[in-house]
Amino acid sequence: MPRTPRTYDEITRATVPDLDTSFRPSRDQIERSQDDFIRQQVADILLNHGADEVGYEVDRRRVMLRGVAPDLRTAMRIAHAVAALDDVITVDNHMTTARTSGAAP
Repeated sequence: MPRTPRTYDEITRATVPDLDTSFRPSRDQIERSQDDFIRQQVADILLNHGADEVGYEVDRRRVMLRGVAPDLRTAMRIAHAVAALDDVITVDNHMTTARTSGAAP
């Protein structure tokens, strides 16, 4: 049995075409689009900082960074650059840094 629409937006999205004959995107479609845009921006940031061992996930405009950054300064720059993106709500920074040779254990 189909679910009855609960909000005005749900009703109009399903029944009223926009002026260009398309329909409004659902909230899930909007969130996926925002996440895709953020993913591209994070990938660019990592590429620009030479952090090819850092991975990331984006879920509902929340970014999780993990992996090994070249050094502490680069890890901080990456985290700050990602947090400064317009659509990002929060950044979970789980990055570690590579040890340099001869460093104390």
